Amino acid sequence: MQHKDYRAEVDRLFMYVCMVIVVPAVLCGVCGIFEVMLGILLGGAGSVGYFLLLYRRVDRSVDMPLGQAVAYMRRGTLQRLLLVACVVIIAVRLPMINIFGVMFGLLALQAVIYLRAFGAFLGLGSRRTNEEER
Repeated sequence: MQHKDYRAEVDRLFMYVCMVIVVPAVLCGVCGIFEVMLGILLGGAGSVGYFLLLYRRVDRSVDMPLGQAVAYMRRGTLQRLLLVACVVIIAVRLPMINIFGVMFGLLALQAVIYLRAFGAFLGLGSRRTNEEER
């Protein structure tokens, strides 16, 4: 995959993750379920942060030698897990935040990735003309 295509896919994933977070949060806010809305927004912020940290690590590790790239990605894994742990600890400590909303927000990235992969498997992904593929 070329870098331009990779960047476009990252942008699409980021947009989808934001939609999966914002739409339910707004619906909860309109319905007056503010604890769940705050949970979704907090979990969504953690999910977006996780996504950006992962993107930055992958983008920088591409130009490294294999051994150095593996060590660099492992350090990034610890950072991302600490981010998720901090989000969950904040959610548990604050009574005005619904923990299930936080889990929904944190899992938004994984849901979007799996749904995009399933759509690509079914042939529902982005349609390209024959001229673009050449």
